[in-house]
Amino acid sequence: MIDDPNPGIELWRNLRDRLNLDTRWRFILLIGLFNFLLIILVLLTLRNQEIVLEIQTIEREIRQAVEVLATVQAEVVEVVYITATPSPTVQIIAAATHTLTPTEVVPTTAPVTPTPLPTESPTSTPAPTTTVTHTPTPIPTATHSPTPIPTSTYTPTPTPTHTPTFTPTPVTPTPTTTDTPTPSAPGVSSITPPSGSVDDSALAVTITGANFQPGASALLQQGGSIIPATGVTVVDDAHITCTFDLSGQALGSWDVVVINPDSRSGTLPGGFTVVHGALHHFTFDPITQQVINANFPITITARDQYNNLASSYTAAATLDDTTATISPTGTSNFTAGVWNGPVVIGAVGTDIVITATSGVVGASNPFTVTHPTPIVLGITPNEGLSTETTPAIITGTNFAATPDVLIGSTSLTPTITWVDGTTLNGTVPAGLSPGIYNVTVRNPGPTNPSGTLEHAFTVRDAITQPYQVLDYARLRTNGLGNGDSDGDNDKVQVIFFEFPDSLPSDTTLYFNIFDPDCGGSVDTAGCGMSTTFSVLGGEGAYTNNLSRAPFFNGTNRAGVLAGTLLISRTFGADPTDGTWVALNTEPITITLGEPVDGKYIFKLAVEGLSGSGGNIYDVSIGTSPATTNTVPSGTRVFAYGLTFETPMSARPHLYPYVAASMTQVTQYNFDFDAPPGTMTFTTPSGQALALAVSGDGVWASSSHTAAAEDHDATWTVNIESGFGFDNCVTFYATDQNGNALAIFGQPYGGAPPPLPGGTAP
Repeated sequence: MIDDPNPGIELWRNLRDRLNLDTRWRFILLIGLFNFLLIILVLLTLRNQEIVLEIQTIEREIRQAVEVLATVQAEVVEVVYITATPSPTVQIIAAATHTLTPTEVVPTTAPVTPTPLPTESPTSTPAPTTTVTHTPTPIPTATHSPTPIPTSTYTPTPTPTHTPTFTPTPVTPTPTTTDTPTPSAPGVSSITPPSGSVDDSALAVTITGANFQPGASALLQQGGSIIPATGVTVVDDAHITCTFDLSGQALGSWDVVVINPDSRSGTLPGGFTVVHGALHHFTFDPITQQVINANFPITITARDQYNNLASSYTAAATLDDTTATISPTGTSNFTAGVWNGPVVIGAVGTDIVITATSGVVGASNPFTVTHPTPIVLGITPNEGLSTETTPAIITGTNFAATPDVLIGSTSLTPTITWVDGTTLNGTVPAGLSPGIYNVTVRNPGPTNPSGTLEHAFTVRDAITQPYQVLDYARLRTNGLGNGDSDGDNDKVQVIFFEFPDSLPSDTTLYFNIFDPDCGGSVDTAGCGMSTTFSVLGGEGAYTNNLSRAPFFNGTNRAGVLAGTLLISRTFGADPTDGTWVALNTEPITITLGEPVDGKYIFKLAVEGLSGSGGNIYDVSIGTSPATTNTVPSGTRVFAYGLTFETPMSARPHLYPYVAASMTQVTQYNFDFDAPPGTMTFTTPSGQALALAVSGDGVWASSSHTAAAEDHDATWTVNIESGFGFDNCVTFYATDQNGNALAIFGQPYGGAPPPLPGGTAP
């Protein structure tokens, strides 16, 4: 048997045969062997990097040591050392240079022994010795420029030992400079006296402090303003005497400043105060136009000669004015230079001036005093015939003793008698054209203040049209077949007629109705209802509380016909369209009414019966039938609630009476169909108050304060329909207790109806 020349191959074969490795296992084995070799290579690389890092650290330490040696010896040091890298090649390090600057000084102490450079552990190979030579060379300009190190391969050898030789250089000592002391700045601690008035033109003061130098100056400073001192004397380093001129300077705190000749300064902030001077005159705050005999406030201020507040003035002053009617004629004591209080001027005029005197004097601006604006509340009677003069009483407030009175543009002044500030007597002349007139009262004197009551007086022909309840509108009552959304929520209307019991007891009355039937051109289209008109007098016609309700639903319905029935007529589609009809063919005497508090009162009750539609009509009262009507003097017609037609082209007015005891007026309106219509209150004092208005088939209300100047008079309800059709509306108003207010067809002043209205159901 021949031996195998390669035992290794045989061993592999045996191993292969035993393991019986196929191709797949061979591949796995090779991959594992490859990974093992790769790990060995990575570990060697990491070790190599650690060696490189150690060598770089040694290089840095060598450079630092060389730089220290070069600095101490002030010479160029040439160092040759070995840098090792993982390669068999040796690298030579070039020289580094350090040159001393002229300001560097070499110490004179003993020579410094340099610290040996780090040494690597030697290998078995002997290392060559490197010699370092030091050549002292003084250089004026210091330059430190290490030469870049070329890269070389490295074969580990023992680190060479360096033995530098140093030559000490003598050190020149630097002389020490001695500083000259700097003088301290001045300090200011006080000034005596600490204040002075603007009247002081040469106030002597003493300033106390420290470090004052001969020739120092002083001043007072407030913002950008300066008061320089004069006559400055530096008594010693802690005291200065000087003088300040405070004439007309600003009041308040000033800084005290001392300035030494070396320009150093010291300040006492707010150390000195300039105060006002003595009382020189008085001034008044502006006074505007005033009203005669009415209190108004004035303010008087004490001033010094520079017009500063003289707050130390606390005495009183005497008062006077150019009308010699001022009250009071003197002030009380001033407080900190000021007095304010009320005064009264008892005469009207222009350019009136008030003066205040207390050794000195002061005057106010010129101003005007006028009469107050008059307020016209009513005229009684409120109508007359064009062919006759009519004595009348005008009531209101703020009437001056000799006013002008106008009815429209016609003056009543020659006949006017002034009774007091609330009452004027006069006569309306004959010859005025029939119509409705405003009444104006104009007070005399500056500005002629005036007040006007609109629609106050009616002038009628000798044979007049019947007295109408409303101006520019007519009453309306709907049939029982109509719903509430047609504007009439109760199908009832109640009207009262009031006559003074001073009329002759045989005065005859006729109750006249315009167009009482249903149908024709006046009423709503297709009107097919019946309407009953009833006149009642006697007990309960007015005094029954249910009679005075603003509308009638449920239990208060009994108030409609309360009292004694005097007349009752029912109209359907009768031939009375567009004409006046007297309800009574026989006269009714005035005494058949219910006597109440010096009045006779009748009630007209209008009830809508079966059928549907809206009966539109008007009512009046006279001493004869409608065609020859004359209204008794002192007659008033009113209701506590009204349902009426508002023509699309007209502006009707209502006049609810506001008594003196009322603090609030609340208005209610039903089915106004707003928008676009509006309603407003106009009060006697001229207030215009917007009212809440209702939509279709619903109520709306709003409350308004009753001011004192608007009491005991009628307010005006102005209605702007704004519709493209005639509209039916229900309206009433109450006081703060819920009692209905009497509503008139004309404005009135004077006494209200005898009893307050009832409450809504």
